[in-house]
Amino acid sequence: MSTAGWIPFVMAEMMLGWSYYVFVIRWCVITLMLSDQDRSYVEGGIEIVVFHVLFILSQISFLRTIYTEPGHIPDGFPDSVDAASRNANRSTSPHHHLKIRMEETNKRGELRQCNKCQKVKPDRAHHCSLCRRCVLKMDHHCPWVNNCIGFHNYKYFLLFLGWLVSLCLFTAGCLSKPMLLLFRADGERMADIFIFITFVMGSIFGVGLFLFACTHFVYVSKNVTTIEALEKKNRRINPYNLGTSENFRQIFGDNKILWFIPVKSTIGDGLHFPTINTYQRESEEVDLLSSSPV
Repeated sequence: MSTAGWIPFVMAEMMLGWSYYVFVIRWCVITLMLSDQDRSYVEGGIEIVVFHVLFILSQISFLRTIYTEPGHIPDGFPDSVDAASRNANRSTSPHHHLKIRMEETNKRGELRQCNKCQKVKPDRAHHCSLCRRCVLKMDHHCPWVNNCIGFHNYKYFLLFLGWLVSLCLFTAGCLSKPMLLLFRADGERMADIFIFITFVMGSIFGVGLFLFACTHFVYVSKNVTTIEALEKKNRRINPYNLGTSENFRQIFGDNKILWFIPVKSTIGDGLHFPTINTYQRESEEVDLLSSSPV
């Protein structure tokens, strides 16, 4: 990555640093906690705690989105992965002649191959011209994180959006009180230009990012990426759509407690994905085994 690619990241961190200073120091500490009212002291303390929780979670999610490898095609794919699968299943299954099945092919019905990487592309993988390589389940290249959003960091990206929206709206909501007092002739002046700017920033970014986050969560509910939503919008059936609940589970994992924490819990390896047919077949096999007598 070029040095210029980090400019959006630096700008984002500067805005977050500005918001931290204004909200915590100028609003919570100076305006509320150092006032003569006991109620304001308690209010300021609660707002500081909530702000720090949202700030820390959004920052960790942001950094994990940046520094987590989104996923790349291993050398020798698919033969190398197929060989590893055979070796792993050799001792447990007599039928170890496995072959990775791919849903997507080119117009001639052949496996897709990247003209630039000269590698066979797994399902849902795409070449990023900025990263100069193919990315597993590529969603898009995000300039704000100077990285591609792909299979391994998509959960962190969604959490970053969710926690940042919560942080922005919480900040704007808390700062709405001094904003309203500005319009009262008898109101005490509690706001300055720093608080006003932060209120406007929190409101604009909160609403804008909320709409952006909603778009991505709709994509998750349908199990499509941004690229698939744009390039394959006329597709009649999405083979990866396993139902809303299962689609969210594929991204966030089985343990719902970990859904909201920026730790790895995504299901799969990014090289192959369950489809409607395979998912239904596996579900029927599980139901058959569970109903059979012991």
